[in-house]
Amino acid sequence: MSEPIITDSNDFAQIIPFTNVPADDDLWIDEWCHRMDEARAVFIDAEIKRHTVLIQDAREKHNHHNNIENYCREHDIRIVRKVLNVGDYCLAYVDDTGQILLKGKISVDVKAGGLQELVSDLQRDRRQFDKKYSKCYKDGVQLFVLVEEPIKTLNDLVSWKAAYSKLTGRELLDYIHKVKVSYGVRFVFCDKKDTAETLMRILRGKYE
Repeated sequence: MSEPIITDSNDFAQIIPFTNVPADDDLWIDEWCHRMDEARAVFIDAEIKRHTVLIQDAREKHNHHNNIENYCREHDIRIVRKVLNVGDYCLAYVDDTGQILLKGKISVDVKAGGLQELVSDLQRDRRQFDKKYSKCYKDGVQLFVLVEEPIKTLNDLVSWKAAYSKLTGRELLDYIHKVKVSYGVRFVFCDKKDTAETLMRILRGKYE
């Protein structure tokens, strides 16, 4: 007999009906509980996906992060543009009244231009960066800086050289360590093809 489609959180008991099963059949009960847990997880994931919204800072240029937008389109993730206090992306959810409310206190600043963009930002106004990071810390926001640069560890920065700047990789590494220790900012590096997936893992609190 085919299993019914779960349409409501109260439908879990339909998956394996209690019929003609001895009350002391522990193996069957264990199997039923296991399948109930699996079904519940599927239902919860579906509900989260249906209600989750990715907020993109309204000041970001359209199509600036095509890889992220394409990923969201393929995975039915809704993007809403809204001015954010810090970062380029954060998660929100839609409540029962249709209002969009921020979810958690994780924000991600994406550097699509890689390390070169990070260096340019620092040289343009480092004090502004420090002010932004300090505000995140005081507001209890965990800020991630996601840099589209395929390096494996921070120590790889030591040998990195900027194309249009005198700032050395060692100096950049020192600054990253400074803001990490002072404000709890985390820097993550990835290949462009992995940006969207890494972004969603971070925002969902699943990034180690």
